Amino acid sequence: MGYDDSGTGNRASGFTDFINGKWAAFVGATAQGETKQYKDPVTGEGVSGIDFFANLMRHEEQHRLDFNEWWYTQVTEPVRDANGNITYTTRRVPTDRVAGRDLDGDKIPDAIEPNLTAPGPYDPGKFDTFEDDDSYGDKWNDSEHHAKKSQKPWPRGSADSEDWGFPGRQHQTPAYDD
Repeated sequence: MGYDDSGTGNRASGFTDFINGKWAAFVGATAQGETKQYKDPVTGEGVSGIDFFANLMRHEEQHRLDFNEWWYTQVTEPVRDANGNITYTTRRVPTDRVAGRDLDGDKIPDAIEPNLTAPGPYDPGKFDTFEDDDSYGDKWNDSEHHAKKSQKPWPRGSADSEDWGFPGRQHQTPAYDD
């Protein structure tokens, strides 16, 4: 899960990236027909089919929300009212990650890692403060842990009747060879 910083273009099942001035979440090509055992963040049980897809989307959406919260700059702009008076307003503008603010490379600014509440706090000197509990491999890091433990829970089995995928929860046709 997450996204690949290697520049090879290889993506995991889902990815979140900074594109055209904003953070966006996507489903990668490998999510099609995914049979990977993905563990539900609440129950720890493996999920598949539409439950896998829903967990994947909620996970990537959590990354998008996190990155918008963590990676921004403040911009102060003048605003003229109807009487011609000028006041100033400050707003947050999303930015891409800043390497100098994330020395351990875990995609969370070092300055906020110790202050993140549950599921943290995180160690700003460690790429992976917590053990990989879902076989992420070398992509496991603090931002993956935060997204996994913070994402909105998906009620397992709640969309089985709408799972049209092959293989999926409602698919009845036996597999065939081309």
